[in-house]
Amino acid sequence: MSLFTAGFQFATARVFAWLLAKYGQVFDGDDPFSMPAMFPMPPDMKDVHFPQVILRSFDTKRQVQASGSRLDLIYEKDHINDAELAEFLAWSGSLGKEYMAKFKGSAVRIGCVLNRVAPDENPPGTLSRHFCKEQWIQGPLNRPGDFQLHAHKVFEPSGVFKINSWMRCSCAGLVEPGEEVQPGGYTVILVQHDFNSLAEGASDRKVTDDQVDAFLKMVPSEMLRVLQVYFP
Repeated sequence: MSLFTAGFQFATARVFAWLLAKYGQVFDGDDPFSMPAMFPMPPDMKDVHFPQVILRSFDTKRQVQASGSRLDLIYEKDHINDAELAEFLAWSGSLGKEYMAKFKGSAVRIGCVLNRVAPDENPPGTLSRHFCKEQWIQGPLNRPGDFQLHAHKVFEPSGVFKINSWMRCSCAGLVEPGEEVQPGGYTVILVQHDFNSLAEGASDRKVTDDQVDAFLKMVPSEMLRVLQVYFP
């Protein structure tokens, strides 16, 4: 879950101390990280997100990243079920709202990214056969070495504002940290689903606490519904 923030001067030391004091029982890893803000930012990097505070849980499943422009809460675990996802998003929303109130800021956008993986013997071939007509499979897409599909639409779920919906289907390989996937080493299909509020007009908009709750409550069931449209 991500909140794109505005309206306050980010104080690294204060944010770091508050997160440790308030959520130290969750982010109990032994490698907390903080660094002062980098000003001024180079012109070609002004939109790049640089976390200035990073805290992790001891089991590395939960992580918080904070900067002057964004708050990210991350949950990474094998086999996350629907109840766990809903619980994590509700907890994330609670922390995010408390964070905004504490530092007198506001959220101008909200987003959520969910990654799913499925093992497959031939990810490029499976994805191309799933999404393409036979004439293309027998022609230019015969034996593809890689395959990706990125689809975007804007819609308005019931009870929520208009959002972007990105569905990204790609091929990946499971390797050890620091290693790269070798050619032909794809072993899984990766499906990344991204819901986020519109960037257009965000500077003049504020995402209220009620909208945060409505958005995060909607995410699990709506993402599952969209997934089933792409993969019946």
